Amino acid sequence: MLGRGDGDRDREGRERGAALSALRRYELQHHADQSFGSLSGGRRARFQILLLELQGSTLLLLDEPTDNLDLHSAEALEIPLERFEGTVLAVTHDRWFARTFDRYVVLENDGRVNETSEPYWGG
Repeated sequence: MLGRGDGDRDREGRERGAALSALRRYELQHHADQSFGSLSGGRRARFQILLLELQGSTLLLLDEPTDNLDLHSAEALEIPLERFEGTVLAVTHDRWFARTFDRYVVLENDGRVNETSEPYWGG
């Protein structure tokens, strides 16, 4: 992931220590020398969130983020999302994933938008 830059720097010019510190926040420091393709689905998702954060992103729009993840990877995805300092807007049918949301928005058939304190699963 860090790649081999010149000496103690990664490909983007960050010092290896600073890059490892960023990876540590997302519990990825032990995978610093692995290729992206060799990471599990959950680690790939965490790394991608880290990259967005490092680029200055303040909003994540997620469409069914746990849909193709196994249970362990889906649970691991919660860690970086909790640590992300911006806003996370997610569309999901995953009731377990939605349990930690702060707010729920329901888009009604007639076009109205309602905020609720509990998730709405239709019916």
